[in-house]
Amino acid sequence: MRIEPVDPARYEQPIVAAYTSAYRGLEEYAYREPADVVRYLRWLWRRCPDGLLVAFDNHRPVGLIACDPTWNAPEEPDLGELHEFFVASESQGRGIGRALFEAGLRFLTERGCRRYALWVGEGNVGAQRMYERYGFRKQGQVGVWVRMERAEPWEPAGSLGGACTPR
Repeated sequence: MRIEPVDPARYEQPIVAAYTSAYRGLEEYAYREPADVVRYLRWLWRRCPDGLLVAFDNHRPVGLIACDPTWNAPEEPDLGELHEFFVASESQGRGIGRALFEAGLRFLTERGCRRYALWVGEGNVGAQRMYERYGFRKQGQVGVWVRMERAEPWEPAGSLGGACTPR
């Protein structure tokens, strides 16, 4: 398994397939049409190209995390946002999600973020439990979306490099 930043256009169909697989049973929180998923992936990539990290298993994309250190700047320049995170259902339970999530936190930390935030579907309790293990706490809710934040810096164990930096 490897994790690296990629332009989603290079792996469009397998990333859409992984996304669709990951959201099976959670469709109310997902884009349902492949064209909508593609538009969303392109938007994420335009926000921060180096922050769109893809997990590969045998050269096949199986997961993704989209990190954005500039989403809240300048109001909260130390707050990094995790816009999207998924692992294909057939690849779950093998440590890929943990590695991908930690790579996302490391990416944000290396770009000056000391706090982290994300939105998760209210019915996605498995993901909420995982985020809580990483120190995220519920901060509110809008409709079916739960806001979770981690208020302490993440301690990175390595470096991903890259050019997307906070404003």
